[in-house]
Amino acid sequence: MFIAIDGDDVGRKIELYIIDNRMEDLENFTHSLTKRLEWLANQLHYSLNVKIHLLGGDSILVSCQNQDRLTEILEDLRIKFSCEGLPTISIGIGKTPREAYLALKYAKLREKNCVVVFEDFNNGKNGKNRVNSYFV
Repeated sequence: MFIAIDGDDVGRKIELYIIDNRMEDLENFTHSLTKRLEWLANQLHYSLNVKIHLLGGDSILVSCQNQDRLTEILEDLRIKFSCEGLPTISIGIGKTPREAYLALKYAKLREKNCVVVFEDFNNGKNGKNRVNSYFV
């Protein structure tokens, strides 16, 4: 399974700091975000034994073996991450990086701050793609 994670509205916050010439706030925000994403990557490794493919900016892409409690574990980590303050994160899960990315994009378009699972199913005459959303 692949897991794509991205910070919610991070780009907007960074742009606002730059436009407002608030460099100290920008530095504090990016430093804090980097530390929080490193914490999250460590938690993913510890909880799910993931392989990290990308850890940069406000994004993480990892892969792991499918696990029974995968969605529950990710939901717990999402909540713990959000308890530390803004930004929140959105998470997409799929069998391929593409599916995980599409699930992530759907999460960010739909509501943000949630976990979305991509499921690909072909039911004979009209194969379709769909996503299952898990919101708290």
